[in-house]
Amino acid sequence: YCVFDKEEGPIVCCSDPPGAVGSQFKPLGRYLLPESFVKGRVVSVVLDDNVVLGAPVYIEDTMYDRNCFQFNICAVISSHIDVEPYRDLAQHLASAFHSLEVEIKLLSNFANIGLIQGLLVDLRRQLSESGQCFVRVDSSHCIAFRVAHRSRVLPPEPAPSEVPVPLADLQAALADHGELSAEFPFDPDLTISRVAR
Repeated sequence: YCVFDKEEGPIVCCSDPPGAVGSQFKPLGRYLLPESFVKGRVVSVVLDDNVVLGAPVYIEDTMYDRNCFQFNICAVISSHIDVEPYRDLAQHLASAFHSLEVEIKLLSNFANIGLIQGLLVDLRRQLSESGQCFVRVDSSHCIAFRVAHRSRVLPPEPAPSEVPVPLADLQAALADHGELSAEFPFDPDLTISRVAR
């Protein structure tokens, strides 16, 4: 969890495991908490053999210093795996923590760092185990979502036994002026006509 501090700039408030990014974060801060035009978009930075991925959140309100609260909940993942499903994870985390900040000021109250650390531990454990999470924040707030791991690989070619075969001779049925005869009790769609030809 990183936040823009009014005096130090971008800082890591807490992480799971502790020190996940460590001293390497300082130069990355301006990329993970860039200008406000990036809000709502996923930002990723390659760091050694890992990718740091997050969606910066900007909440404008006069109650904050500088009239804006900027934070990013990041995921650190291996650069050797497909990062596409984790882009959805970054969006889910940004949305969930944005709601928690607007409703209960969870992130801007630095007395909650221990609670946030515990939430990050539970989130990482549950997402690693099952790709979904349900983490209770308090008696009326929770973080719950599922990350869909969509495969970008085409399925294998179907076997001939898996392809539907017409039970009637469609070419014979189309022999009368190219229209299906009365033996079909329904209006054929274009697909049936194309298959018959």
